[in-house]
Parts: sequence; structure tokens; C-alpha cells
Amino acid sequence: MKKVLLIDCYDSFTDILAQSLKMTGLCEVDIIQHDMCRFEDAYLYDAIVLSPGPGLPYEYPKIFSLLQSLKSKAVLGVCMGHQIIGLACGGRLKHLSMVHHGQTKQLRQFQDDILFRKVADGIAIGLYHSWVLTDLPAQLNVLAKSEDNNIMMIRHEIYPWVGFQFHPESYITEQGGSLLRNWVLSI
Repeated sequence: MKKVLLIDCYDSFTDILAQSLKMTGLCEVDIIQHDMCRFEDAYLYDAIVLSPGPGLPYEYPKIFSLLQSLKSKAVLGVCMGHQIIGLACGGRLKHLSMVHHGQTKQLRQFQDDILFRKVADGIAIGLYHSWVLTDLPAQLNVLAKSEDNNIMMIRHEIYPWVGFQFHPESYITEQGGSLLRNWVLSI
């Protein structure tokens, strides 16, 4: 049984995300608020999940520092956590002209990846964001985009870091539990 630390950015989806991870049957999940997390806490776990959250990623400098100290640790960023991974590696943010809150788009897979094991291409994904990553550096591989060509999944070439712009824990994301299960199996 893997031990996962979910770093909470005071988001309403955090408990649902923790429950979704537990439902894989493969991990135990502890939650700690981002402003209470210490570097030494993270080293006690097999993997770290960076939660969604309100505001902009730059408002969470402690998470950027933590991420830089965890280069060998498996990390999953969800929504804003995904954006933090992208920005920490040199990517940029783009503000969308329309906020996506509770909307669905289709996920288009671009690369073969263990995360897609038994996950169909073109599944509906739940979106709750107004910013997306753009101008990614070469070390971040785009695994999937939405039907409107926004980056939805990334994987670092060297570090075991993965990001989902969408919410796999949302009931409107088809096969979200399978994506989370595949991530836990990969750590």
C-alpha cells in the first residue's frame, strides 16, 4: 500500500480527490494544507499530489520550493497543481477568454503512456479553470490535449512528475478513477 501526501491549497475538491485516490485500493492518503507542509513531511511519503486551488499558482511559493526539492519523488499535479509543475519547469500560463467551470471537453491522447492503460481516447473530462499551460520546455511531454487544443496532461522526461489540467475526481470525468489508479500503479 503506497503512502500519498495530498497538499491542499484550500480547494473544495481536495476531499473528493483524496477519496478518489483511496478508492483505487492501492494507497493511503494524508492531507496537509499547503501553508503547514514542511519539506521533511514530504519525504515520509511514496508520492505527492498537488491539489487544485483558487487563485494563481504564483500565490503558492512554498509549493514551488517544495517541488524543487522533490525531483526524485512521484508527483501528480491536478489543475493548479498541474500548472505549478509546468511553471516550475519554465512553461507559461495563458488566460482563457472563457472560464471553464463544470464544463466537459474530450481528451485527445497524443502519446502512449501507462496512464492511459484501459482508458479510451476521447473520454469526457471535467474542467474547472480559467488558465492553461503554454510554451512548455522540451523536458515536459504533452500526453493529451482537449478538443480545443489546450494542454491537459503532461509528464516530465526525467522526474516522475505528471500533471492533469482537468479534474479526474470530478463525476463528469469519464474513467477518472482509472487514470488515478494507473498513476498510483506507476509510482
